[in-house]
Amino acid sequence: MLALGGTLYAVRGRRFRDIGFYALSSGLLLWLILPSSRPLWESVPGLSYYQFPWRFLGPVAALLIPPVAGLGALPSPMRDGSHRLAALTPAILGAVAVGILASALPGISALSWEPGLGFIAQEDIIAAELGGRWRGTTSTNDFVPTSVEMIPGPQESVIASFRKPPVDRVNRHTLPDGAAVTIVPDLPWVNRFSVTASEAFQLRLYLFDFPGWQGYVDGIPVPIEIAHPEGFITVAVPGGRHDVVVRFESTPIRDLAWDLSGLGVALLLATMTYLTLRDRRYTASELVTTARRPLDTHRPGQISVGREACAVAAIGGIVIAVGLLKATVFDPQAWFDTMSPLDTPIPADFQQHANFGGEVSMLAYDLSSDVVLPGDTLEITLYWIAEHPITATYQSFVHLVYPEGQIQSQSDHLNPGGFPTDLWPTDRYVVDRHQLRIPDDAAAGSYLVSVGLFTLDTHARLPVVAAQCGQRLDSVILCQSIYVER
Repeated sequence: MLALGGTLYAVRGRRFRDIGFYALSSGLLLWLILPSSRPLWESVPGLSYYQFPWRFLGPVAALLIPPVAGLGALPSPMRDGSHRLAALTPAILGAVAVGILASALPGISALSWEPGLGFIAQEDIIAAELGGRWRGTTSTNDFVPTSVEMIPGPQESVIASFRKPPVDRVNRHTLPDGAAVTIVPDLPWVNRFSVTASEAFQLRLYLFDFPGWQGYVDGIPVPIEIAHPEGFITVAVPGGRHDVVVRFESTPIRDLAWDLSGLGVALLLATMTYLTLRDRRYTASELVTTARRPLDTHRPGQISVGREACAVAAIGGIVIAVGLLKATVFDPQAWFDTMSPLDTPIPADFQQHANFGGEVSMLAYDLSSDVVLPGDTLEITLYWIAEHPITATYQSFVHLVYPEGQIQSQSDHLNPGGFPTDLWPTDRYVVDRHQLRIPDDAAAGSYLVSVGLFTLDTHARLPVVAAQCGQRLDSVILCQSIYVER
């Protein structure tokens, strides 16, 4: 709201050129997050490498919106004598902004930490990673090198070396007879070894080959070979005694990125300096005089420093005071929090329970709309909960059915809710979002939505033990049907 007020202020005060870059860039990046920008994502080469459109929200919130919002705290310049309304503009916008913030608090409250964290050692981080959701990477393996054909399990020798350094990444099971490899402690990104062998051999490391790793034997660069299917680094070592180093170094792309970043910073500083010198209109004494002058004697477009500063300070003080009261006087966890019962997700639009095989229960669902047109995208959100710790990995499916038994559109998720079911907690529900595209030739009528769970290896579905409505042998029909218009 403050940013919108700032844009209006700039337009009325003919100062849009001062914040035009921020306003237009913010609008563009915000648009890239919306579904309407999908054609651009699909047509511009390389744009899909961003993967997640919401990544553009960070630059908007941190760099582009604040200058425009700051201008929104100032009153719009009036030429008709309506100075009282102009003076109230910051307070009105601030009150609206505080209201929006208060309504968003239930969705931004972080879960409380479990007590007893204490000192965190390396082995604690490893244990948390091994027992966590991602197992060292994301559930979809986004950050695994393309050379990895099969993700290996944790190596006990490496884990043990973290408890008792130095870290040993050598695959000692593959060392030839008579070969000895000694770890030489170095920097975390430098793996140094003293190697003695009677004949040449391939030194195998428990280390993925990310771009930048370079091998050296006695200071001479040597090529790195990839072990398949794990994608581990191997280095050819000749017979004799040698100093072997595998170091993570820069790449031409990283060097170019640093150069471009440095150039960007230099251009930013140069631009800021130029604009500061160009727009310097008042001396310090003139600013003081302007601040003390009554508001109705200001020239059109001129800023009343004193009153606007007081208004902004008052708004900020209210926000800080509310935050301090919440943190010190009221319950720091329960205030503004929306705590749903385990069997009833409060944010869901439709409550519908169904139990699948005694393993997983569907609690509720959301629909973006119950009336769609051919070519539309229907968004369906399912709310699942694990009935007990699950050892199997199940996949979820959503089918658009018309007539019953004929699938018109479908969505399958390898990891419902974004992570494998065998890592699901039992003390909170999982939000599983699907999208169904309505076929262009879809006939008008009332369509059913069928949901369920299955295993990827056998494609066997979990049977439905109980359901409030729409129970089938191995799926559940949502109570709310979808009507397709033409």
